[in-house]
Amino acid sequence: MLIPGRGLRRARLDDLKNIKASPAEYWALAATLDTPDGDIRIGTGQKPGDPGRIIRINGIDQHSQAPLGEVSAVIWLTPQMDGLFLDSPSVRRRFLDRMVASFDPKHQSRTSRYDKLVRERAALLKSQKKNADPVWLTTIESQIAEIGIAIAAARHIFRQRLEQAINRLNIDEADFPKPRVEIQGNIDDYLNAHAAIDAERYFANLLQESREQDSYTGGARDGTHKSDFRVYHKGLGIPADNCSTGEQKGLLINLILAQAFLIKAERGFPPLLLLDDIAAHLDDHRRDVLFEAIIRLDCQCWMTGTDRSDFDSFAEKAQYIDIRQSTLQPHTNT
Repeated sequence: MLIPGRGLRRARLDDLKNIKASPAEYWALAATLDTPDGDIRIGTGQKPGDPGRIIRINGIDQHSQAPLGEVSAVIWLTPQMDGLFLDSPSVRRRFLDRMVASFDPKHQSRTSRYDKLVRERAALLKSQKKNADPVWLTTIESQIAEIGIAIAAARHIFRQRLEQAINRLNIDEADFPKPRVEIQGNIDDYLNAHAAIDAERYFANLLQESREQDSYTGGARDGTHKSDFRVYHKGLGIPADNCSTGEQKGLLINLILAQAFLIKAERGFPPLLLLDDIAAHLDDHRRDVLFEAIIRLDCQCWMTGTDRSDFDSFAEKAQYIDIRQSTLQPHTNT
């Protein structure tokens, strides 16, 4: 809840309230971030009868979630993400856009605006079919193309920087395989070979050509919402979805660490890391490698696990907390 979006569970706001709460009750949380610019106070929650999310930064109400991305960055890795490389392109694309937004806070506003324009165009085509106002359609399509190319460019800039961060990580490929990343799609391919202004024109022409088809199918046949984020095992030269489950986990961990180091280098502060059940499926040596990388990052990192011994490598460098009956307590040996 300290960044824009719906969080790691993609939960609706109403689902965040305690199931025993009455309709008149609401939820809220507050946090203080220690940043290079000093303490930043964040408050967020929901009021009764208000479906929206309230956000305050240093006591000032915000009109959108975007300012959260300017002051904070959070990266998470959960067991549910282990199937990322086998999942649908939309899931991988959402993962990519979340990574880009942590690097470029304005990216989420672009994607939100893009999605809204695509829906507006689809509604206009559906309501008017072949008699849709061509001038209004051309205007919307020009806006979609302009924002879409900006989205594609931001993704490709991030991809290049992420590749550099992966290569700079001091992690042996024998411990965690190095990923090679690509962004695939007709708009992306065209942008790679042409100037942005030409890519906008190309995109707009594709939208115009697909009007009749889109009026029946909805959405848009072409666009940056069709791009796919593909990951490859650099050493073996094969797609991640053809790798073993252990290799896929290693590739994912390498991606997350590279993203964290890139954010720290570019934005001047490290992200918060949330690593759920991260150590259970790693051997002792790979745990040591992971923990050393986290210590080098010098960030606040929350890691969960059911066995205290999984984190012995941290020794006294970490704070240990037990959860008992939904209550956080200092760790004991009992």
